[in-house]
Amino acid sequence: MKLFIDASVALAAAGQKTGASRAIFDAAPPMGWELQASNYVLREIAANLHRFPPLAAQEWPALAQRLLIVRDLTSFDYPAVFSPGKDRPVLFTAAGWADVLLTLDRQHFGRFFQSGFYSLRVSPPGDFLAAERKAGRLSLP
Repeated sequence: MKLFIDASVALAAAGQKTGASRAIFDAAPPMGWELQASNYVLREIAANLHRFPPLAAQEWPALAQRLLIVRDLTSFDYPAVFSPGKDRPVLFTAAGWADVLLTLDRQHFGRFFQSGFYSLRVSPPGDFLAAERKAGRLSLP
């Protein structure tokens, strides 16, 4: 499964060694999940890393190595009504390359949590992990 990691999830994973965002990074290798991000997301992380505890800057390089960097997509072949210009590349890039967009940004992406965006599933990390456990695909603590 291909999981696109939004900057909010990456920063949360770097800033805290526990929690669902970090669990995504830890579970990816044994589960065979491909963790993706784009240069746009990496720039967002770099611009905001200083806002997190010093632990985040120490943890981020190792977490970044687990990501496959995919090409940013700034347009989409299907109709899309999504106004926040800053988050449009995240949504379009995830839809172009991944099965799931993992984000903590409920303000901009929350409306897609139940419905998805075309074939892209959009979810906070904790909800994604719970759904995987419920479906019997994840047995990690």
